[in-house]
Amino acid sequence: MPDTIEFLAAIRARDAAAVERMLAEDPTLAMARDRDGFSAVMLARYFSWSDTTMVDLLVNARGDADLDIFEASATGRAGRVRELLAGTSASRRATRRTGSSRSTWRPSSVRRR
Repeated sequence: MPDTIEFLAAIRARDAAAVERMLAEDPTLAMARDRDGFSAVMLARYFSWSDTTMVDLLVNARGDADLDIFEASATGRAGRVRELLAGTSASRRATRRTGSSRSTWRPSSVRRR
């Protein structure tokens, strides 16, 4: 059974085949977060921004209903964004576990230097 570190490393390496294989073995990996609090969905978005294969794999494994406002926005799930915004005001004031409320914030490993 793959572990979270191995799974997130496959996402960072843009290895969609490995991600798909690991999700087949353990679908709960789709809910994984790295040590900085970034979800697997957001990491897939950051590390493979021009290819949506991994994002689609992860969202299909989790389901749209489990996406937070940041994940829904970053992955183009407009219906989920509308649903969240129509819900409680807490979703509008949501912040990431890292304290950032900006969906454009990127992990330091992807920032341009």
